[in-house]
Amino acid sequence: MVAPEAFVSQAYDYLDQEFGGQSILNLTLQAVVAAGADQIICVGSTDNFLVATKELDVSSPVTMVHLSDHRTESHLEIISSYLDSPKDVTDVLILGGNQPLLNSDDIALMTSEHAKHSAAATIAVGGPLTGQSRSALISDAKGRVQQVESSRAAQAFASEEDDLAEAYSLYIFAADLLGPAIRRAKPMSTNARVEDLIEVIAQSGNKCHPVEMGHRREQVRGVVSNEHLADLNGALQRQKMAELIEAGVQIVNPALTHIDLSVEIGAGTRIEPFTTLTGTTVIGTQCQIGPFVEILGSKVDDGTELNNCSLRHGELAN
Repeated sequence: MVAPEAFVSQAYDYLDQEFGGQSILNLTLQAVVAAGADQIICVGSTDNFLVATKELDVSSPVTMVHLSDHRTESHLEIISSYLDSPKDVTDVLILGGNQPLLNSDDIALMTSEHAKHSAAATIAVGGPLTGQSRSALISDAKGRVQQVESSRAAQAFASEEDDLAEAYSLYIFAADLLGPAIRRAKPMSTNARVEDLIEVIAQSGNKCHPVEMGHRREQVRGVVSNEHLADLNGALQRQKMAELIEAGVQIVNPALTHIDLSVEIGAGTRIEPFTTLTGTTVIGTQCQIGPFVEILGSKVDDGTELNNCSLRHGELAN
């Protein structure tokens, strides 16, 4: 995998919401690190951006830039300033930061397609627009990328010959073209967005390449509403339960049980309904946990039986 040499995360909503026991921004950045990033810059303007960055758990250094410290600059201007500094950067990944199910394979697909097609800009897309679609990629009848707009605007003014596809906040740009594109986009709009850069680059005659994310669409889309967040959490819980069951854990009623991604449970343990296991909890083997048990960030030894109790940041020996 050839990873972009610089990564810039542009922050949106829901970043501080917990997803599997970690903030959404934290999980997104872990995928970026796993893809090979050694430079990450997060640019944000909302209060939840500050909350989400307090407890990051990533191995690469992360530079946090809050717009309140740069009152005269926009997201794009800060990115442009970074690119103007002397650096050996060839490609830049820009993503929303609200994609907790994003993984390094998604970024690997984007980077390989970007290199394969020698694109000036590469954008992740899905299928037809849905009720949860925020943005749409507009291509002409010959398949040439035109621009990215809000899904509502795209449906309103696109011609019958145009093709619309759901667009996701996951882009790779050639670094030498990104800075000039940002400078060209600013006169078009005082609040120029990353999406606007696609139109600028396409109008310059440079290649914009869409990458169909296939079955990974839901993971790449990112959180767009509280309802969507609940759906994704449900999917993540089902995945976690399936992994535990395959490893020999008995979960009596998964629908009435919550287990964070970070929780470890030994084989032969039985989890009864109305049990909540969160944080860095470690449950030993051959235990019986529940019903009506809440455990946060604790260690429970092998063979322990618990019901109708709460344990927080403790250790329980059999």
